[in-house]
Amino acid sequence: QALSEMIQFYLEEVMPKAEDHGPNIKEHVNSLGEKLKTLRLRLRRCHRFLPC
Repeated sequence: QALSEMIQFYLEEVMPKAEDHGPNIKEHVNSLGEKLKTLRLRLRRCHRFLPC
């Protein structure tokens, strides 16, 4: 649960602010955002099958 909340915080608070630091960093921020979304999805799938 804590990891999922941390990912949500980064996606909602940190990433949008980081994107404003210029076009060069935006591509990297978007890439990291996609990786975090994938991780969050995998965590949700895992929690369905394994008690945590």
